[in-house]
Amino acid sequence: MHNKAFFLGFLFCGFINAVSAVERDSQQTIEIEADKMMLDEPGGTMQYEGNVRLTQGSIMISADKLIVTSSNRKLQRMQIVGNDKKPAMFQQKTVSGQLASGQAQRMDFDVVKSLLILSGHAELKQGSRFVRSERIEYNTTSNSLLAGKQTDKTAGDSNAGRVHIVITPEQK
Repeated sequence: MHNKAFFLGFLFCGFINAVSAVERDSQQTIEIEADKMMLDEPGGTMQYEGNVRLTQGSIMISADKLIVTSSNRKLQRMQIVGNDKKPAMFQQKTVSGQLASGQAQRMDFDVVKSLLILSGHAELKQGSRFVRSERIEYNTTSNSLLAGKQTDKTAGDSNAGRVHIVITPEQK
């Protein structure tokens, strides 16, 4: 049991550091609540289902399903999935103290590529900045963001591939 707890902590600390979390968050205890948990240790997969809630310091993730994939005790991928009634969501305080948050039907984080993909009514918000699109890709290494049209544009929705951005000027 101790090895499994260490394994879980190791995985999530890797994810949190990879997406530039507040340093003190990565030192905090990880708590996960779900209706169901499945562990395939030889396959390197942990899956949580039903009203999943993960907290670690200022970080909070809520989803219908959370799937963590690892190889040789190193995080490879996280899939955070919402459902038809409620999207997957995350929030965290940044180093500057602002609240950063996001939501989408699905969030995939590929550690090897340092790529976070939000898809299905995706939204990112930090302070007064806001981006909404059907798909948002964020590279955590280069801090680059790509939002907009996909090749599989939703039929019948003329705004499916559009990007909506709000930039509020700084107050003097």
